[in-house]
Amino acid sequence: MDIEDMIGHFIHYLCKYTPTVVMAWSLVIITRDPYSYIRFGGRGIIHSISALSLSTVFLLIYSRLQYLYPLVRAIITASFTVLSIQLYDFTWSLCKYLQLGYDFRLTPLLAVAIAGALLWFLHIKHNYLTLSKEPKIKSLLYFIIFVLAFGLMMKTGFYERMELYDSGLGPDPNVGSTSWAISKIVVFWILTPLIKKSEHKAPLRLDPKVLIW
Repeated sequence: MDIEDMIGHFIHYLCKYTPTVVMAWSLVIITRDPYSYIRFGGRGIIHSISALSLSTVFLLIYSRLQYLYPLVRAIITASFTVLSIQLYDFTWSLCKYLQLGYDFRLTPLLAVAIAGALLWFLHIKHNYLTLSKEPKIKSLLYFIIFVLAFGLMMKTGFYERMELYDSGLGPDPNVGSTSWAISKIVVFWILTPLIKKSEHKAPLRLDPKVLIW
């Protein structure tokens, strides 16, 4: 096995096993408390619900792209993940601004645009998206669910209760909030219907040329 095969295998198994471990870790925590956090790297935290959805979708997208080389598969999958995270953050800040009148942030929207542009350029080169009617309808339905979940959060005073929680004056509004849980889960699934499937499998080999236009 030459060096390009070794690197290709390393990227592949890193992208397969890391989300699998996160999925298992999230499931263990969720069985104890569905609204708990996972802590990593000192102060870093992520909700176990988010970690489960993120890792599941990461593994799904990476697996669907088996007809591409590991490097470009990893970049595309990571870009979808970044886009989803930043879309959630932008929507969160927009709804907070609409409800409380402050804390609107454009940076997540810029990140969405950059990730979206990268995904589109990679599609032009590798043709990994399917833009037929049925997948687009499924994506639209996911997006509608996502928007409705945030609308329900606003209607039930989620952001006001979050302000109290952040000030130490009330309980965590995330706990027991079905609409919040749905928004955290579904955001990672919005674009998955647009990803093509194929029985063909590319070699597990590093090929940097796949990134050159």
